[in-house]
Amino acid sequence: MRLTPDVGTISTRPSPSTAMLDELPDGYLDQPHSGRIVHHWQRRHRIQDSGTDAIPATEWTPSPDRMAAERIRDLWPAVSRLPVHSHEFVRRATTAAWDAGIRQFVDLHPGMPSEGSVPAVIADLIRRNGPNQASSNHRTRNALLVQADPPVRAHWQRYQDRAPVPRLFDLLDGDVCDPRHINDLLCEESGVDIMRPVCLILAGLLHQFHRDQAAALLRDYQALLAPGSMCVLTHLAVVPADPAVARRARRAHIAFKATSHPVRPATPQAVADLFATPSWAVLEPGIVPAFQWRPDPVATPHTKHDGQAGPFLLAAVARKNRPSFRQRK
Repeated sequence: MRLTPDVGTISTRPSPSTAMLDELPDGYLDQPHSGRIVHHWQRRHRIQDSGTDAIPATEWTPSPDRMAAERIRDLWPAVSRLPVHSHEFVRRATTAAWDAGIRQFVDLHPGMPSEGSVPAVIADLIRRNGPNQASSNHRTRNALLVQADPPVRAHWQRYQDRAPVPRLFDLLDGDVCDPRHINDLLCEESGVDIMRPVCLILAGLLHQFHRDQAAALLRDYQALLAPGSMCVLTHLAVVPADPAVARRARRAHIAFKATSHPVRPATPQAVADLFATPSWAVLEPGIVPAFQWRPDPVATPHTKHDGQAGPFLLAAVARKNRPSFRQRK
């Protein structure tokens, strides 16, 4: 099972190659694509918050995506803040993993390129800490992105051509539902040293699966990681809320089902159960709303919409423990 959409494509300026667009199935421009909807919300808030669009991965959003994004936002205005919370959390979590000494980052099924994406965060860390922090091995990269969605890959390939740091990241075409295949790709095509810690980023991925399948995927990926590795996770949640807010959130969720990647929110307990094994140690402050995970005191002040939407996106960072003697037996 490849996690690829049935419909949707992407445009850049200049556009992805004609050859790539010719390979896409019929109808790719006709139905809303979840990645472009989220990217539209991110750009909307980035422009509102700072008046800038630091990485213009797209110069326009195709009409079906723009219409769907605004229609869902009309149902629940706060929903468009969730991608902002997710990117800000991933930036802080990536920085925490870097500060812990990890230099191998694997982002499974990343969204569209933006100033909050993992390669952009790592490029900023390298600039701040010196070029000696970048990988010097011609086969390895600091960041590896695994993305099988053709239109999203088109944007990452465009961004890769102008990455601010040489040899910053590789873009791999792989099935995230097959951890061993991904492991082989990382080792054979990008030279990842699986004997050393890796930061595995699962932002917005597991809530696209049923609960049992999500738990099995995380368990299989955990088994492939070296002790000391970290897992960065975000997951949409079903939480108690004001009846009016809950009603709006439910309507937005129903509308999102018509996009390329429907989501399945889980209860906070179900999200906690993903890490409920001795192999994981969840770092402080635990499993919390993404905007509350080690917040940046100088970040853009939160609005009333942040308070409404925030609890619906949970986040956590966990470290893989060394197996005890009993576990090894």
